Amino acid sequence: MAMTEQRTGAQALQLYESAPSRRNERFAIIHHFNLCFATFGRAAGNEKAEAADEKTKDEEPRTTTGGWKTMPFIIGNEACEKLAVAGLGSNMVVYLVTKYNMKKVAATNMLNIFSGTTSLATLPGAFFADSYLGRFRAIIIGCLSYILGMSILTATAIIPGLRPSACSAIEKNLKRCERASTRQFALLVLVFAFKAIGSAGVRPSNMAFGADQFEQEGTKGKRLVQSFFNWYYFCSSVALIVSLTVIVYIQSNVSWGIGFGICTVFMLIATGCFLLGRRVYRHEVPRGSAFTGFAQVIVASIRKRNLPPPSDSSQLYHGEQTDSKPIPTDQFRLMNTTRLYIGY
Repeated sequence: MAMTEQRTGAQALQLYESAPSRRNERFAIIHHFNLCFATFGRAAGNEKAEAADEKTKDEEPRTTTGGWKTMPFIIGNEACEKLAVAGLGSNMVVYLVTKYNMKKVAATNMLNIFSGTTSLATLPGAFFADSYLGRFRAIIIGCLSYILGMSILTATAIIPGLRPSACSAIEKNLKRCERASTRQFALLVLVFAFKAIGSAGVRPSNMAFGADQFEQEGTKGKRLVQSFFNWYYFCSSVALIVSLTVIVYIQSNVSWGIGFGICTVFMLIATGCFLLGRRVYRHEVPRGSAFTGFAQVIVASIRKRNLPPPSDSSQLYHGEQTDSKPIPTDQFRLMNTTRLYIGY
């Protein structure tokens, strides 16, 4: 497979260099946009990436940070977080039906909406973690958000005034059960909002942050990362089993307040466990947004749209100063002005 891909790439390169007349229009268009986006992608990202690499080298010697000594904190955080979050959500339909007097259909629809919102929240969460916040800060923000949401939910289970009054069997048959007030329903929505923010901070960053602790070059580094993933999923699965059995049983048969309180305590343990390892973590400095270069291409093409196209390719900015510079094409010549040495 590798030899086939290499041979195919060599044939494409030979075709491009030796037979310009055979280039089709689609290849030229793709080549041109690659020039524009690559140019401004380098302009926006290379300086940040180089500065981030230098800062990482200066601030954190890779021999004293990272490695297996960080795993108890990261995997411990994941196990406790998984136990708390799964215990909070797995039995939520029953809680809404029995304590909030909601119909099963309404409770299921509400959970489906917030479940989809929580899953989608991981996309902007990953973006901000990689581009601006850093994975460590994103995880801390997510854990604190989880704690706030679980604390509010525990309070609704303990304090009667924060939820509707209990509904007897006769009232259920007569459909006279008290509905949640605006304030009570707002607290419930706030719980799910904090859960979505927590998911956005923790879910896309925890595993990646653990992988950052290892040198991923060479056979030994890859083996260490693979071992980390094995332990990560094993501990996560064990925590999930405990949550879906023990925690659910306590909630349904002992007390909702105790069950939710246990989840909150485990989330506090997860946060504390993660913070204990902050001195030995290896932090990857955020490298800025990958979409900045794309946006700069659009903005520059609009602001320079009235400029005459350059006659000499040396007047164009190509990003990295290498011996082999890309040659502009006649396709979408308007985009060539985005690379002029003129501030935009």
